[in-house]
Amino acid sequence: MEVTDEERGREYVEKGFEIRKKVVERKPDDVGALHALSFAYLRMGEYLSNDAWEEFEDAQDEFYDAQEGIDDDAKEEYEGEPDYAQARNYYTKALETLNKAFDRAPVDSEAFNALSKTYIEIGEAFTEASSNMKASEYYQQGLEKFKKIAEQAPDNLQALHGLSNLYNKLGGSPYSMEDRVQARAYYEKALEINLQIVARKPDDCEALYNAAQLYTEAFSRLSKEEGEKKEYYERGIEAYKKILEHKPYDYETSRLLGAAYSLVADLLTEEEDQE
Repeated sequence: MEVTDEERGREYVEKGFEIRKKVVERKPDDVGALHALSFAYLRMGEYLSNDAWEEFEDAQDEFYDAQEGIDDDAKEEYEGEPDYAQARNYYTKALETLNKAFDRAPVDSEAFNALSKTYIEIGEAFTEASSNMKASEYYQQGLEKFKKIAEQAPDNLQALHGLSNLYNKLGGSPYSMEDRVQARAYYEKALEINLQIVARKPDDCEALYNAAQLYTEAFSRLSKEEGEKKEYYERGIEAYKKILEHKPYDYETSRLLGAAYSLVADLLTEEEDQE
């Protein structure tokens, strides 16, 4: 049976993972080796997370296939869930390994993105497994970690990106969404940090994109008044336009800008109809 490129790529990742573990065994205090191993744990977690979802879909398909010919009213709903336990174990190992690296080099900016991503990946894995409380715990742990990192490296933009991303995830977590005031507070902190980044680096497209998404998705969803929603959409439009000044051919930004214009148009149409 012919091996696919995806299978071959995974084989290389698994081999690299085993090699990196051996390197860390020989050099447990080597920051570079710890970073490399944490990235390998994270990649393995992503593979296992995909495996869990595929196994869930296969089991679901088999369940419904077995009910073919049964009256619709008698059919049962599939109650299984993806098993993300193995993926979470690897994400947790990635986090432990990165934290060891930070203990040895606390202001190493190369690992800031990986650290925030790892906290978020673990939280999302728990969310997908319907363990929202545990997901929020990891987001909160990551937030506290990045508050300290930002204090140690206040001028490091990657540290600020990590902090804003965790505020954003907490704002959108199921627990926060049950409390609109708390959700807004988290989103406001995320926005504040992204605007700080843009003030220091006007061409930081990641911060501009995050700000635009907060305006057009988070704040508009939490707003009850049409006028306030329109204002947020317009702010999002301005952020998307600034991105296109630096990346004029970016398809995704152009698509989102068009969608934001459409939302404003819909609000204006609703206002005219009410008049």
